[in-house]
Amino acid sequence: MADLMKVTIDGITVEVAPGTSILNAARQIGGDIVPPAMCYYSKLEGSGGKCRTCIV
Repeated sequence: MADLMKVTIDGITVEVAPGTSILNAARQIGGDIVPPAMCYYSKLEGSGGKCRTCIV
């Protein structure tokens, strides 16, 4: 099992697995922290990063 990493977004800390995107870390926190991400749907191969709405 991989060691978890601590990520802090807007003062809220969450533990995530290495390789977790900032978007998915924000989704684990939930609420207003989650940026808009219209094109990213993890179950569809090749989705993500094309509309540039959620660029950090």
